[in-house]
Amino acid sequence: MVAGVGGAVAAAHACPGACRQTFGLFEHTWTIGRWVEGEPADHVPVTRVDVAEVLAGFLGALHVPAPADAPAIPTRGIPLAGLQEEAEVGFEVIADHASAEGAREVWQEAVAAPGWQGGAGVAAW
Repeated sequence: MVAGVGGAVAAAHACPGACRQTFGLFEHTWTIGRWVEGEPADHVPVTRVDVAEVLAGFLGALHVPAPADAPAIPTRGIPLAGLQEEAEVGFEVIADHASAEGAREVWQEAVAAPGWQGGAGVAAW
């Protein structure tokens, strides 16, 4: 069970090796977790309906309003266009990487996509 997230969500998960609060150079809480071997789920076809049903149940349990005392992150849940300045900093960092232009194209497509309309103003995990 993942306690505190969506009440309690049944899932195997890696235990964090370290978790720290914000500090001067990085404004968000961060976690270092154990590497979990395997293929990312979005890179392999779904071939078993039972696995898809378990995943759907997990995501349904996870996507609930966050508790009132959940940490507030002012950049969460806003339109991506509001994060353009931060994205530009990231694009400068990867400017010499072979995938830099592809990353920028994906970002531009994401910014152009319609915004999420459900649950406006409701913080969710």
